[in-house]
Amino acid sequence: MASIRKRGSSYRAQVRKMGFPAITKSFKNLPLAKQWARNTESDLERHLSVTVPTSITVSDVLERFEKEVMPQHKGARQERYKANTIQRLMPSIRLSILSAAHIRFFTVPLQIKVAYCTLVPANAP
Repeated sequence: MASIRKRGSSYRAQVRKMGFPAITKSFKNLPLAKQWARNTESDLERHLSVTVPTSITVSDVLERFEKEVMPQHKGARQERYKANTIQRLMPSIRLSILSAAHIRFFTVPLQIKVAYCTLVPANAP
């Protein structure tokens, strides 16, 4: 939800949504503040404004997951195997540029190792 407050001669717009950090920006006039607030809210709803540091890689995230989250799971051994496979396939890809195309590209070698009966045809309903 957006809130706009007058502060001196400028307007401060703040957008807050659960699960996202608060975003604040100052404007000279009210219509610009309202427009920015509307656009920012819609971007948050469509998950367009997620800020990911450019230096973090997929490998960094998986290492942290392995240290902090995996020990609490019953299937930690299987998860560790999957995480190591992903780390081996895409160790240096930054999260800021990760896309579905990267994942598709790196899952093709995994499908070759899987038995044919476990694969689902691409045109299956």
